[in-house]
Amino acid sequence: MRKTEPLPTLLILATLCSALPAEAGVNWWTPVGPEGGYISSLAVDRATRTVYAGAGGGVFVSTNGGGGWERRSRGLSGGSPVAASSLPVPIVYAAGDQDLYRSTDAGASWTRLGLYELGWNGIYSLAVDPSDSSTVYVGTLSSGVLKSSDGGASWKQVFNEPVACGVIWSLAIAKSPSTIYAGCDGGTQAPFFESTDGGATWAAQGSLLPDGGRSAHLALDPDRAGVLYLSAYIYVDVDVVWITYKSTDDGKTWTRLNVEGAPVLAASSGLVVVGKHRSTDGGSTWQELPLPLVPTSLAFDPADPATLYAGLFPGVYKSTDAGATWSLGNRGLFASSIQTLAIDPQQPTLYAWVQGLGLRKGVAGGTRWRRADAGLPLDAIFGRFETPALAIDPVVTSNLYLGWKNGFARSSDGGASWTVTSYDQCLWIRGLAIDPQDPGRLYASGSLSAWSCASPESYCLTFRSVDAGATWTCASSPDMDYVTEIAVDPGQPSRVYAATLGEGLWVSANRGDTWRKLKGLRRFTSTLTAFTVDPTDSRRLYVGDLYGKVLKSTDSGATWAEVTHGLPSNAMIRKILVDPGRPQTVYVASTRGVFISGNGGRTWYPLNGGLLEAPGLLVLDPKNPRKLYAGTYSNGVYAHERR
Repeated sequence: MRKTEPLPTLLILATLCSALPAEAGVNWWTPVGPEGGYISSLAVDRATRTVYAGAGGGVFVSTNGGGGWERRSRGLSGGSPVAASSLPVPIVYAAGDQDLYRSTDAGASWTRLGLYELGWNGIYSLAVDPSDSSTVYVGTLSSGVLKSSDGGASWKQVFNEPVACGVIWSLAIAKSPSTIYAGCDGGTQAPFFESTDGGATWAAQGSLLPDGGRSAHLALDPDRAGVLYLSAYIYVDVDVVWITYKSTDDGKTWTRLNVEGAPVLAASSGLVVVGKHRSTDGGSTWQELPLPLVPTSLAFDPADPATLYAGLFPGVYKSTDAGATWSLGNRGLFASSIQTLAIDPQQPTLYAWVQGLGLRKGVAGGTRWRRADAGLPLDAIFGRFETPALAIDPVVTSNLYLGWKNGFARSSDGGASWTVTSYDQCLWIRGLAIDPQDPGRLYASGSLSAWSCASPESYCLTFRSVDAGATWTCASSPDMDYVTEIAVDPGQPSRVYAATLGEGLWVSANRGDTWRKLKGLRRFTSTLTAFTVDPTDSRRLYVGDLYGKVLKSTDSGATWAEVTHGLPSNAMIRKILVDPGRPQTVYVASTRGVFISGNGGRTWYPLNGGLLEAPGLLVLDPKNPRKLYAGTYSNGVYAHERR
């Protein structure tokens, strides 16, 4: 008789983890912040005054005017744009990944409507009839305007002019719900098309914009028929400039307004908001809004048009006086994009570089967050569209280092203040590592050139500093490829590793003076995306690659074995961690989620209960290595403690 093997402990744990409720991060991933995020769409239900915020991580709902938010994304992938109506029955629509979703319970659950299977995808705009929630219009990338009159059960393509209109950037329904406007992308006949019969026929009623423009975002004056506001962008030299027009004759003629920006919102009594400016006289004069950033989305409460909502990276701001004053409401709004995540080596203090916000510091395991970027050139860093690299001194943990494209800075007070030590057109830092025995010695990956930024042959892809980042010198091999991770062996700090995307793993035994390629990996992979050294045994190395492989060496890289049993194939490995207290416990973050091994990588089990997306970043709590923190690209930081 065949002997029955006992179920592995980790499998039992993984099964239990998937069934347990979210309780303060114990055996379950729970969000810890920082609150805020990129809110790309806002909608206010005319009847219930419920506010819906669409973000990359889902839809957030506020039933108290933005005072608190709840994520309601069960069954939903994505969440923007979003539109809602409660007449005659409440329905919310939200665009997800290549499809449209519908909720009939204020977002508690969602049903996929199957536009992708019908061959229609790329949703750019939504509009729902305020008097009939079952009538919805969808503006698409290449399929024109789609209409459903039965709540999404069936669809009809009612407009498609790929040359004359192109992408449908915006949809607007007039006070008479049979009149619909579709904003075009560089329309050749007019910036928008209009239907006056519920979408049955369409015409380019208006005239071309005086200065041209693309991506027409339309707003209709709710009090006066035929009064339109339109934001579109033009190129001035190489810069994109958003300009705003007004028409009082349904688009037949246009007047350029003395304001720039997007998005555009028109409320009652002549109130217009464009970007970070407002007008209370229909666009004749403008005042700057007291907001910290330009909004990414705007909405007003139809029941009280003086109540405005603005989506910004810190969260949703609310004004009850037509934009004169604003207050931030982001409690429960976990939608931030974490670009860099690091943890203090001595205590559970997190540092997260958040898209659009800058550096945030989360004390006590992220239970409280505050700014940690005073003195940093945020505009310059954001403008590079690159992820900064952050490193923490393992000895004096208040010493922080931050590198980005063309710059480097350091802080000696845990991020309370920063000093920029380098502005260099030829410096581009993508990764940082610190010598644990000599914290003034830093290693960086990216590119450095001493004489020509324009010549690829002059780049070195790894470089070092012996004066805490004041100066940098090349420490590379000319045969290296793009470096995905640079690391210092904690047991032998003279040994430095560089994982590359096309040329495998490189090692230097003399602090970067010379390098050699570890050739034993060649028969397995050369496209490395993750690397780590076991902190308890310098001979034990792990690498992960672009296609989901994890390989392990127990002899400093001379030989390798594939350890992928239980890991999904073709899922890029983003991060590998070894528990220093239990070195047989290894964690992997991949594009399919987080996985754990309790036997040094021989077998892996998923650890994803509570996660809404696969994280790109992973760190261990130094006080409690059974506790993990994960940084996600649209849902903030999550915490998980195994018990």
